[in-house]
Amino acid sequence: MIAAFYDLTCAPPTWDYAKFLVRVLLERQGDEPVTVWVFPGPKAGFRDDRLPPDLPMRQQMLEQVVLRYGSLYPGVETRYVPDRREAEQVWAEQTQQARLVWPGGYTPAAPRSHYQSPQVHQEIAAGRRRPVPLRIHPEWRTWADGVVGGRRCVALVLRECAYWPSRNSDLSAWAAFAAHLRSRGVTPLIVRDTSRASEPFLDFETVPMASYDLRLLAALTQAVEVSFWVLNGPGALVWYGNPAPYRCLKLVTTGAPCVSPDFQAAAMIGPDGRLPWATPDQRFLVQPDTLETLTAAWDEWTWRPMPLRGDHADT
Repeated sequence: MIAAFYDLTCAPPTWDYAKFLVRVLLERQGDEPVTVWVFPGPKAGFRDDRLPPDLPMRQQMLEQVVLRYGSLYPGVETRYVPDRREAEQVWAEQTQQARLVWPGGYTPAAPRSHYQSPQVHQEIAAGRRRPVPLRIHPEWRTWADGVVGGRRCVALVLRECAYWPSRNSDLSAWAAFAAHLRSRGVTPLIVRDTSRASEPFLDFETVPMASYDLRLLAALTQAVEVSFWVLNGPGALVWYGNPAPYRCLKLVTTGAPCVSPDFQAAAMIGPDGRLPWATPDQRFLVQPDTLETLTAAWDEWTWRPMPLRGDHADT
C-alpha cells in the first residue's frame, strides 16, 4: 500500500493536484492500492498565501478537483482529514502500515509538496514510463457518447477565470472558430469554465455537466474527434494517461506564472509541441488563440497523415 499526503499547508487545492497523483502512481507496484490523505492548511483550511484563487474558489476546487480526480484511476482512494490533530494521528498510523510514504520524508510537522510540472515531468521522462492510463467508467462514456450522438464533434474547452485573465480564452476568437467548424459540418461542443457553465455561449451547444464534473469531461474528450484548449489546469485530463487527441494553444502568455518559454522547456514540452509521452495527435502550440491560429490548427488536424489500416499497417 502507498500512503500519499497532499498537505494544503504547502500545496494548492488546484489542478496541480493532478501532477501530484500522476507522480505518486509511478511508485505503484502492480495493482497496489493507493490512499491519498489530504490534510488542511492554516488559513481556513488552505495555504497561507496571497495567491489566487480566493477562499470560496479554493473550497470549490478542493471538492471538485482534489477529492474527485483520483476516481479516474483504479485502486486510488482519496480521503480528506479536516482536523490537523487527527491528521497527525492518521500520519503516524499510516507510516506504520504503508509500504511507501509519499513524498519521501513527509511529516505533518515539516510538510513537503511534490506537484511542480518541471520536476514531475522530468521524473516521468527519466523513468521512461508513460503516465498511468485513466479509467473511464462505462457510465461516463455512455453519457459522453449520448452528447455526441453520432455527430462529428469537437470539444472547445474555455478558460474564463477572474484571476490571471491574460491566460483566458479569447471568447470572440473561439466563437468565430466555432462558427468556422459549424460551416464545415462539424458540431462544436462548448465547455465553459465552471463559474459560467450554465450560461449560453451565443447559439452554440454547451455541455454544462462537463464543466461541473471532471470525470464527464475526461469521457467527453474520448468521445469527440479532438479537443481544443488554452493552457489551463483542466488540460491535465488529456495530458496524463489519456489517449484522446488535443491541441492546446497559448503556451506562452505575459502577466501570469507558468507560461514562459523557460518554464515550458523545463516542463519538457519539446520543439514539436509534445510532451515526451504524448502521441502524435497530442500537441501544444505556442501561438495565441486567435481565429487564424485556431483555424490553422484545425486545418493541420484535418490534413494530418492518417495511420495505415489493415494488413499493411505498421506494428
